[in-house]
Parts: sequence; C-alpha cells; structure tokens
Amino acid sequence: MVKNNDILIVEDDIALITALNNKFSESGFTVYKAYDGEEGLNIAYEKHPDILLLDILIPKLDGITLLSKLREDEWGSKVPVVIMSNLSFSEYEINACNKYKVKKYLTKADWDINKIEEEVEKYILKA
Repeated sequence: MVKNNDILIVEDDIALITALNNKFSESGFTVYKAYDGEEGLNIAYEKHPDILLLDILIPKLDGITLLSKLREDEWGSKVPVVIMSNLSFSEYEINACNKYKVKKYLTKADWDINKIEEEVEKYILKA
C-alpha cells in the first residue's frame, strides 16, 4: 500500500477540526474533513486515507458505529484509527477500541496538537 500521508478527520467541533486541518496541512498531509459520521464514512470509502482521527460523539452516525461499519470493509479493516473524545475512557470505549483495533484513544482535555501529530505520524510509519 502506498502511503500518501492522507488523513481523514471526523469531528463536529469546527474550531478543533480547523486547528487540526491547519496543523496537518502545514506538515504536508492531504486532509479530508467530515463533520458527521455519515459524511466521514463516505469520504473514508471514497478516498481511502492513510489514517483516521475520529470523534465518538458526532451527528448522524456516532464514531463507534462508523468504526464498526468501516471494519467490515477490506480496506477499512486495516486503516489505523485514532479516537479523539471528550468522554472518559469507560468500559464501553475500552471494549470498542479493542474490538475494532483502535491504535490510540485520546481524551481531548489531555492532549495538545503536537502530540496528535506525533501519534498520527507514528501509526502511518508503522502501517
């Protein structure tokens, strides 16, 4: 699989998605953005990004449901996913992350934008 440094960010917080878009664009990524789960799933299937940053609480199709549908697809079963959420890391999220092979779970209150970039680059290089 050829790596193009394409990233899909599925997030409904406009300020956050704008900041992430700017950071990753400046670092040479092609950034695809989706503001709800349905749009995110459609873009993922169409563009096949190298990694997804995925919020859990998003409109139309929540992040866990999006992830479960994504993992049914041959390409989607292998793409690295990093979850970003304001939710605490409950048993539900732990089980979903393990079941759907999430690479990293980031609580939004605990990270900075440079740490997110480090995580993304780490998983793109490993894939």
